[in-house]
Amino acid sequence: MSLFSKEPRKVVKGPVETKKVVKDGGKKLKKQKSRFKGPTMENVETVVEVKTVGDIPPALEARKLIGENDLIGAAKLTFQAAKKDYSRYFGARLSDSEGSRHFFINELSSMNIKVPENGYVDSFTIMEAFDDVVTTEDDSKNRAQALRKLLTFYLNFYEPARFAQEVSFDGDDLMNRFSEIYNYMDIMKLYFSDSDVRV
Repeated sequence: MSLFSKEPRKVVKGPVETKKVVKDGGKKLKKQKSRFKGPTMENVETVVEVKTVGDIPPALEARKLIGENDLIGAAKLTFQAAKKDYSRYFGARLSDSEGSRHFFINELSSMNIKVPENGYVDSFTIMEAFDDVVTTEDDSKNRAQALRKLLTFYLNFYEPARFAQEVSFDGDDLMNRFSEIYNYMDIMKLYFSDSDVRV
């Protein structure tokens, strides 16, 4: 019956049965043997553990202090830890007899930058000295940038925490600025022994 034929269509009422015919050739399929003779392949899962600045001990301790509402203690702890890590990572000389401003001025001197005498009391003089820092090697750039971040952290967080009765910064800002210092250092080398090289 074609689509346009004039024959009436047959309408079937009730259930319609359909039969499915499956032809079986009577052959059984054999399992194919692998041509590979050796150890069986196994799925191996690799777990990569990513460490961040938030995982290093000073950050964990600082978060604990912030949770206890001790922003002053957190600021002091994070600056001292970052200064020590900077010294370890870049091989800077630390002296217990000299203050932090001496440390910054000595570091700038090691980069051939002369800071005027009033830099020991004037924060802007030290910051202006960074404008003269010119580096070509990546390691020197990282060192200069880490030192700049460390100095900014010192001026904005450590000094107010050390000399003021109250501070105007919050814990999140403190931890964000602390983390920025480590953008120029490899925390795996500093803190995690699974790393190839430990500083």
